[in-house]
Amino acid sequence: MSANLVSCQVSIQQLGQLEKSIQCYMSIHLHNWGEYSVSPEYQTRLYLCSLTKEMANVATSAAQDYPFSFMKTIHNLWLEGSFCDVQLVVDQQEFAAHKVVLAAASPYFKAMFLSGMSEGKLNSVTLHNMTPSVFQTLLDFMYSGKIQVCADTCQEVLAAADMLQLLPVVDVCRQFLIQQLAVDNCIGICSLAELHQLPDVQDKAEQFIENHFMEVTQSTEFLQLDWQHLLHIFHSELLKVDSEIQVLEAALTWLQHNVPVRLPQAADVLKPVRFPLIPTADVDRMVEGIENENLRQAVVYFVRESRLDQQLGSELSLFHLRPYLLQPRKSARKYIFILGGYRRTCGYRWTDTQTLASVEKYDTFYQHWHTVSSMKYSRSSHGVAVLNRCVYVAGGESDCMIYDTVERFDPVSNTWCLVQNMVLPRYGLGLCEHEGYLYAFGGWVGAEIGSSLERYDPKTNMWSMVGHMPIPRFAMGVIQHQGLVYLIGGLNDMGLEQKLAENFNPITQEWVTLCPMSTRRAHVGAAAIDGHIYIVGGWNEQEGALCTVERYSIDEDKWTEIPPMAVNRAGPSCVVVGGLLYVLGGRSHAGQYTAPLTLDSVECYNPATSSWSFLPKLQTGRCEAAAFVF
Repeated sequence: MSANLVSCQVSIQQLGQLEKSIQCYMSIHLHNWGEYSVSPEYQTRLYLCSLTKEMANVATSAAQDYPFSFMKTIHNLWLEGSFCDVQLVVDQQEFAAHKVVLAAASPYFKAMFLSGMSEGKLNSVTLHNMTPSVFQTLLDFMYSGKIQVCADTCQEVLAAADMLQLLPVVDVCRQFLIQQLAVDNCIGICSLAELHQLPDVQDKAEQFIENHFMEVTQSTEFLQLDWQHLLHIFHSELLKVDSEIQVLEAALTWLQHNVPVRLPQAADVLKPVRFPLIPTADVDRMVEGIENENLRQAVVYFVRESRLDQQLGSELSLFHLRPYLLQPRKSARKYIFILGGYRRTCGYRWTDTQTLASVEKYDTFYQHWHTVSSMKYSRSSHGVAVLNRCVYVAGGESDCMIYDTVERFDPVSNTWCLVQNMVLPRYGLGLCEHEGYLYAFGGWVGAEIGSSLERYDPKTNMWSMVGHMPIPRFAMGVIQHQGLVYLIGGLNDMGLEQKLAENFNPITQEWVTLCPMSTRRAHVGAAAIDGHIYIVGGWNEQEGALCTVERYSIDEDKWTEIPPMAVNRAGPSCVVVGGLLYVLGGRSHAGQYTAPLTLDSVECYNPATSSWSFLPKLQTGRCEAAAFVF
């Protein structure tokens, strides 16, 4: 590199000898510069400076290219076997190399050759704890600066690179592991990151486990997890669970995989489970299903302790008896949001309604409602669905105007933004998520009840028509459950309430007619718990607002009535949290000749006890609103 720079400096100095020639040339061609009011000498200097700068750039470029050409030469000498002064032996296979290159690339080899170790004086050095193929890959990197890793080799390459202190290779493996995180490998990647002290990879893997807890507990890696790492997961406040019973199920699954070996750890594994938050009937049911008597007794002991803690209540904090066990995890699904709808209070006429943009949030643990950021549009009878941890609100109406607009809500930042409009404006539609898409079904479209179905792709921010319903419908219950979309009740294009129940497979585009309900219903609430679909309240022309509730068994294709609500409700909103059914708002008749009043009351149904109870009221009574759980 220095020879090139010296050559460049001599060339610049020789420019002075060219000055007279340049001046002579410019005096001959002076007429080309006639339009400029500068002297020939100054013109010469300008030309000389330009030429000097150009040659200096050439010199810089040559200097920058030198390291690459130098490395390429060293690489070629290695490939030819020229000037190699050490043989590296890996599993009886020899690799020729240059000590200076090894020492420059790896602090491990630098210490070996320069610290006075016996290997520094040897012409042959044996390496352990790696395979010939992996060492060949690392040796290629030390000479070329290039490396490729894949799922089959990453772990071995990382271990060998960590030993040889090849930090650039470790960094490549680190990035690769983060990109490869999946349900079936996240636990293994987390353990590997801990072993090789890669804190960012370990953090990403732990976040993945927390965000996909239920899927991870079904993997083979989870069953093979050691109990210390299992405890670390179970203690996390950030587990994304619907209810604490899912943590108990995971603990019992792990323990029962190898009861004789794991029984001594049962106490430690069960300790982080928040038993007070699990309904007694659910715990008792799970205890009955445990075959091993010793394990069953261990669970019974923790159940007894948790019920004692529950009885002590607030006094726990005084005695330091783990009060956190009485609170849901921070990332558990415990918040109910209800948004939009309309309200009509006592004394108002049928036409005196106020469409709402407001949003209320309910903490199911502390049983408290409070207002959060409002939507951009006032809406009633709109659709709502959760996709990629954001909430989408589509369609609806206000002041006889039907919307095609769609809003997205980020519950973390508490902000709303508009996304692409639907193809058609829809009121009384059904909206649900399936496999990363949103599906909008039917509704009142323009001047008629529609049968069309459109789909939203969040990657392209576009809606497209993808099919039609067999029967046009409006104000029906729509719920996505276990890969199928259920459409129940509603009004047909003749304005008649329906008993009809169907399901739709978005993958095969197939529609299946199910057993009909016993009562015609429209403007219903709908929700799913385990293998059942609940259709709550609603309206029909003969009976008005309904208090009855029907439950559909998916396995039996059969409807049964459960105990009715205390309040008749048409247009209620329904959600499920912790295995409980929450019914919010709606409307009900105040008298024969008066307009229906919107309701602010909330009822909760417990399937284990088959009973209803009242919860704190909404801040604003509302009907035909939309609700979701986050």
